[in-house]
Amino acid sequence: MKRVLVIGEAMVELRPAGDAGHYASAVAGDVYNTAVYMKRLAGERAQVSFLTALGDDALSQRMRTTFEDERIDTGRVRTVHGGTPGLYMIHTDDQGERSFTYWRSAAAARRMLEGDSLGALTDMLSGFDLVYFSGITLAILPPDEAAMLIAAAEAARARGTAIAFDPNYRARLWDAPELAIVAFDNAFAVSDIALPGMDDERDLYGSQSPAETLDRLKATDPSHIVLKAGRQVHLYTKGEDTQILPVTPVDRPVDTTAAGDSFAAGFLSGWLEGLAPADCVARAARVAAFVVTQPGAICPISAFTSVINQERHS
Repeated sequence: MKRVLVIGEAMVELRPAGDAGHYASAVAGDVYNTAVYMKRLAGERAQVSFLTALGDDALSQRMRTTFEDERIDTGRVRTVHGGTPGLYMIHTDDQGERSFTYWRSAAAARRMLEGDSLGALTDMLSGFDLVYFSGITLAILPPDEAAMLIAAAEAARARGTAIAFDPNYRARLWDAPELAIVAFDNAFAVSDIALPGMDDERDLYGSQSPAETLDRLKATDPSHIVLKAGRQVHLYTKGEDTQILPVTPVDRPVDTTAAGDSFAAGFLSGWLEGLAPADCVARAARVAAFVVTQPGAICPISAFTSVINQERHS
């Protein structure tokens, strides 16, 4: 069984439901969404653990129960006494594109590494086959703890742990773009699997083309670069030519909240199974294409069963 550690934030999600002013609640968050879909796809072939922090309130306990219902290992979910979870509200337009309103400045997840030492964190990460975190993970941590996470990832990588990083840039979480660039450059430099997107690349780095982004990231010596660029994925595998793979767009998306997160889950679950990189991308695209037809970040397992069955028999 493969062992995966996902590091980051889970929040309470509110999305419109029924009449105006009514909202459905759920649990979501970029890396958490990836963890859920990865576990659903991998089943018993992988243990997926989540490193985060919650409060000790009733809502946090409900979130912990939700993690367990999704068969996410909660042994590294820390409790911050007096803490509370973050919250966000989804707004979607007629095309399924989403925008968010957040309440997360005092979220317990910001303290997930509080009190850790570099050595202890390195030892923890070294016990896994794959460690995955995002730019949002780095953004919500105090700068010294974000730097410690990257240093621990580098040390764990040297011991044989694979590191995967999705920048998932959110400008509002950073005091200045330059701070995000430094953090992301450092994270890419310790990553085996890089999962950037051209929208973030244009916004943060001013990248004008996939080739420009790939050239920059190849210098960090990753095993794989999976660059999402609209209706194409530019896939670089170390030692091979870059492949440009088409992605079929969804005609009528309902909610694109977890499009990138579920894509990452599809790719990483395929990688864990030893699929060819192009097949991992194909799975990632299929998973994301289904998820965006469902409301909210995490669709019910009953709805996702068809995807699980398809991927297990493909």
